[in-house]
Amino acid sequence: MKRRVPRPGELAPLIGFKKPQLNSTKRRLQAALTIHDLRRIAKRRTPKAAFDYTDGAAEEELSLARARQAFRDIEFSTRRFCATSPRSTPAGPCSATMSRCRSA
Repeated sequence: MKRRVPRPGELAPLIGFKKPQLNSTKRRLQAALTIHDLRRIAKRRTPKAAFDYTDGAAEEELSLARARQAFRDIEFSTRRFCATSPRSTPAGPCSATMSRCRSA
């Protein structure tokens, strides 16, 4: 058997060339191997307040439980919206009591 220099076509599968990813978002997400990598990417790309809110209680779902409890604590009382005195509505769209009335 005679030794020879390998051809580039024979080396390509061994080296593992692949097309470069020009989309930076896809490139970052393809490079992320663990959930910690994704968290690191999100921390760099997301505004601090939004990241801290989402990351703060994501594993235990504390923010979801707190939001549900806040909605349960809201009590709607219709008595506060009752009319206290009789109201009179003007007869026409341009009555004398309206301040923004334009003359026709």
